[in-house]
Amino acid sequence: MSHELRTPLNAIIGFSDVMSAGIFGSLNEKYWEYAKDIHRSGLHLLDLINDVLDMARIEAGQWELHEEGVALGDAVRQAQRLAGGSAGEVRHHFEVRLPTPELVVWADRRSLRQVLINLIGNAVKFTPEGGSITVGVSVGDGGVRIVVADTGIGISEERIAELCRPFVQVENVLTRRHHGSGMGLFITKALVERHGGTLRIESHPDKGTTVCITLPIERLLPTEGLLAAAVASRSPEARERHPG
Repeated sequence: MSHELRTPLNAIIGFSDVMSAGIFGSLNEKYWEYAKDIHRSGLHLLDLINDVLDMARIEAGQWELHEEGVALGDAVRQAQRLAGGSAGEVRHHFEVRLPTPELVVWADRRSLRQVLINLIGNAVKFTPEGGSITVGVSVGDGGVRIVVADTGIGISEERIAELCRPFVQVENVLTRRHHGSGMGLFITKALVERHGGTLRIESHPDKGTTVCITLPIERLLPTEGLLAAAVASRSPEARERHPG
């Protein structure tokens, strides 16, 4: 499935990019617009295919975690660059709140990066131009917390429970303005739970949405300034699994 779908789609994306760039000759304005539309549609379809394949792996129990020490500050900054748009495309006010020293957790780097990209990407997608997006990292009694808050369109309380189900989207199918598979939060929640964590959503229409991820305190690795507190809070089993 992955090979049969991605191989021809990569050709569509690649050649449409070559055409719109005019590498082998310029196009008139109408054909240039068509080539850009093909390229955008191809990228959207590739995202959809990737989400479907990820969901299939998760539901089949085939998503393997390759755990290592991951610096949360680096992960957040990388996700912001990837999901927040390039410098010339920035349309929102971003604020990143990180503790000092920065926290390091025992986690699967790829999964954690995807979780952050999904959450920040949703905040960007559903926050009007000029709105604010805040990403915060902290540690407390409940565990290691990652919070992504925005001032976007929000959603009613009765619909929050639907968001983590596959193919559910914030806006009505007939009126929604934003592309997406509706699987991002489902995948995000599943990856967080594979790490023993929880995901909580608070949202209000026209006021914004806050998504809070909590990872077990046992996943916090000791760093300078946090060594005593981290070691004291981690179980003997966790210290044996992740010494140092």
